[in-house]
Amino acid sequence: MTYAISNNISAPLSAASSMTAPATTAARCRTCTKPQKRILAADTARDLTNLLATTHLQPPYLLVAHSYGGIILRTFFQLQIFSAEEPVKAILLFDTATELMLQLFPRVPPLALVEVGGNVDVAALTNLPMDSGFSDEEWKYAVAAEKRCTHALGLEDTHASAHALALHRQLDGKGFGQRPLTVVQCNMAADYQFLYDEVVKLGNGSEEERRAARNFIETWRLFHGQIASAQCGLSTDARMRVWGNGGMI
Repeated sequence: MTYAISNNISAPLSAASSMTAPATTAARCRTCTKPQKRILAADTARDLTNLLATTHLQPPYLLVAHSYGGIILRTFFQLQIFSAEEPVKAILLFDTATELMLQLFPRVPPLALVEVGGNVDVAALTNLPMDSGFSDEEWKYAVAAEKRCTHALGLEDTHASAHALALHRQLDGKGFGQRPLTVVQCNMAADYQFLYDEVVKLGNGSEEERRAARNFIETWRLFHGQIASAQCGLSTDARMRVWGNGGMI
């Protein structure tokens, strides 16, 4: 049984699916009338545990994660008490967030890059609906599903979750043991650069916003490979793969 964990299916400039520091997350919800409970990776990991129990999905499991889903997957793994039968047989981390990434970047992508993007139809710009392989109905369903999750995504405390995971020092102690692990690194800097270049052609963004966006892209380009490859330290049986010359689009 393969179980995939991801916090979004969206394009890189989606504000709803950003990984954001707590202060910004709180600001998103300041107009809410009811007290807002932060959603931590541990909460979602427990939801997954309950889901597996309720649906009677039996091991062995192949765990697959993308983006912030990597923090959730690793938290789920940390919370489990595995039997000798080894219910998790292998793990795939597909361009996942890490503790260090969320320490370096208060927001991914930065607000400046989102602002430069403005109201640009990223899906149309990148041909993402066609390239996804989805039918029209499947694409509409995916977009609608993401919209239903927007409020909950705004409550996710990605940075606090990453910090809590860092305290377990999984990377230092081969947290996955001997389980096969594949780490896939996408070239998201290429995606960000492509989108930045296209929206600037439209005249979007102030010079200050453009400068901040360029600085983020360059910093991401410098450190993303190091951040991704560090995850190979999670297993004694790890391999690294680079996803072509581009990222997710």
